[in-house]
Amino acid sequence: MNKGRLIGRIAQDIKIETNNGSTFAALSLDIDESWISNEELKSRTQRVHVKASGQVAEKLEIMKPIKGNLLMIEGRMNNYSREMDGQRLYFSEVRAFSAEIIRESHNAPNTHLNQNIFCFIGRLGSDPVLRTTPKGQMVSFDIACNEYYKGEKNTQWIKMAIFNKTAENAATILSRGRLVYVEGKVHTSEYEKDGEKKTSTGIIVRSWKALDKKPGFQGSSESFSQDSYQPQDETNGFYDADDDEIPF
Repeated sequence: MNKGRLIGRIAQDIKIETNNGSTFAALSLDIDESWISNEELKSRTQRVHVKASGQVAEKLEIMKPIKGNLLMIEGRMNNYSREMDGQRLYFSEVRAFSAEIIRESHNAPNTHLNQNIFCFIGRLGSDPVLRTTPKGQMVSFDIACNEYYKGEKNTQWIKMAIFNKTAENAATILSRGRLVYVEGKVHTSEYEKDGEKKTSTGIIVRSWKALDKKPGFQGSSESFSQDSYQPQDETNGFYDADDDEIPF
């Protein structure tokens, strides 16, 4: 499983191209989020890159959404790499399989509709790494989500980060090869390397569930009372951490 929904405002005019009879679209959504930390209201804007092709791109071309419009995208995370000027570059985006403009009234703008939620099922590629940050515990790992298209298997490796109390639980319970269900939100960090601005994308986990038995378990059944469902403890599922504390 690899699917989710975004609702946010178009950050820049959509780029639409036609190549060899196929239509492609590229856009970015700005998604606002707010939460309370230590009785203080905090907020930030998350920018997520989206690409569409075929019928979805053609629909965007017909709808002609403009910068500032509220747009709902349903799609999947897509990571890929490309060789450019002798360097291997890595990219992350959401590939849209549906798109809709959310109509607003000037008297009642839909400022509360921002949404950023994705669900995954996959296996851990390595044991979780537990770190201590100034804001508390954090654990990171990658999961492999298998997809099939026209009979061919494609594996997407998705970076995950869990904060706060459930981070230590995940580090104790999860291990390489375990099958896990994860819910979370797309997070894009910006950083500078060799004088160039770069971005890195992953998932901030809101909740997770182990779907298989623990290695070495000998019984006929296993109780998942501890690891069957582990929600984040941040208000509204948000985390209170700086970008430099996030491992992607």
